[in-house]
Amino acid sequence: CDAGDTGMRYRLLETVREYAAEKLHETGETDATRERHARFFVSLAERAAPAIFGGGGDEAWMVRLDEEAPNFRDVHDWCEQQTSRLELSLRLAVALHWHWYARGRFNEGRLRLGIALTFAEQAAPALRGRALTVRGRPAMWQGDYAGMHGPMNEAVSLLRPLGDSASLAYALHGLGIATGFLGDVSAARRLIDEAAAMIADPPEGLQVWIV
Repeated sequence: CDAGDTGMRYRLLETVREYAAEKLHETGETDATRERHARFFVSLAERAAPAIFGGGGDEAWMVRLDEEAPNFRDVHDWCEQQTSRLELSLRLAVALHWHWYARGRFNEGRLRLGIALTFAEQAAPALRGRALTVRGRPAMWQGDYAGMHGPMNEAVSLLRPLGDSASLAYALHGLGIATGFLGDVSAARRLIDEAAAMIADPPEGLQVWIV
């Protein structure tokens, strides 16, 4: 589906919701159903992510993500109940971070990423590196450059050997910003120049950040 495929939306009476949940539990299918729900909404957010890079972009997608915010929070809550689910939480946070930026939900982003990164230590380096980069962004938006520097520095270390130039450039640029605001302007310039040199034709939105 695309951003416009919202279809009809229904609300259940709380008594009906509780009855349905009870019946689902009786069948032993609660966890499987919750996992399908989580994977659907992670996939939805990941499809939206390229269209909202930079915090603007496709307004239809932004509206769709607004509509689904309760479902995204429900997925995070469910993932946080068990460490084996937290890779899904990381994927969702990475996909949603520009939506959080556009809607000013900086604390929500830092909280969700902090929980997932603390307990999802076995996540693949590529995912963990991207998640660390994304964790640094809300800190930057709040002017917390010391809080931004640590995650960005770790992200660069994880991403540098992987050959993913787009993700590494994004992390290098963030590390450069944090380094500059913490006082080392020459090191910051080197990091940002390295990021810019890695991508000859940056994706739309990345051009805004690598300057």
